[in-house]
Amino acid sequence: MQVIIPPAIRRIMQAYPPVEPLTLTPPVPPPPPRPLNLVIVFVQIFAVFMVCGLILGLNRWLGGVLLIIGLAAIVIQVMVKLRQQLQPNRRKEEEYIQALAIYAQAEKAHQEKVSRERTPQKVLAYRQQQLDELRQKVDRVTFTPSNFPLPPWLHRLKEQRQGGSWWYLPNMVVPGLESTYTPQCLYENDNKTITIVIDYADTDQSFLRDFFAQRAVIWILAKPEELDFPQLSEELERIWAAVG
Repeated sequence: MQVIIPPAIRRIMQAYPPVEPLTLTPPVPPPPPRPLNLVIVFVQIFAVFMVCGLILGLNRWLGGVLLIIGLAAIVIQVMVKLRQQLQPNRRKEEEYIQALAIYAQAEKAHQEKVSRERTPQKVLAYRQQQLDELRQKVDRVTFTPSNFPLPPWLHRLKEQRQGGSWWYLPNMVVPGLESTYTPQCLYENDNKTITIVIDYADTDQSFLRDFFAQRAVIWILAKPEELDFPQLSEELERIWAAVG
């Protein structure tokens, strides 16, 4: 069995009512403290000793004071770096946790809004609206109903789908064909937004596929034995479940 759904119908079958996206961006955790670079520390110590060594040759007292101050500054710098690694900034962590809680609340509220706006009833109503707008943009198929009695398999489909109308062996006008096209059956829902044509799988598809695609018609091609099996009924249920 082959179910040929035009792209426009397929997009509608997968569409959901639009919901304004969440504009709040997730917070970024505070960056980790920079690691202690021992190479820079040793270079700083070496530079202090070099400078102070030159000054000691001129003024021993001043050179000693500068040596003590330089080494003390390096030690303080190293202690601050070690403290940042052992004890991260509490204030930044608390700010990040608060921002994360605010984002979680906003995301929860957004998910609740999506759930409210995308209930099964609202989804089907939105898709029906999209189908109605599509139907106004494309041409409808024209056909002449026949007077043949319905076969048993079509009686079962009609009982399965209470709404809409079924026609057996309708004569459809297809521009470009010398004679009318007569599929096995044609279905239209009550508001004419969904049209389904069912025919045998050996039907020539080259011309009719484009014809139905331009008119947003779902075309189902089945083997004769598949018309009387649950497979056709299941395929139709999938379509109706998606678009109502």
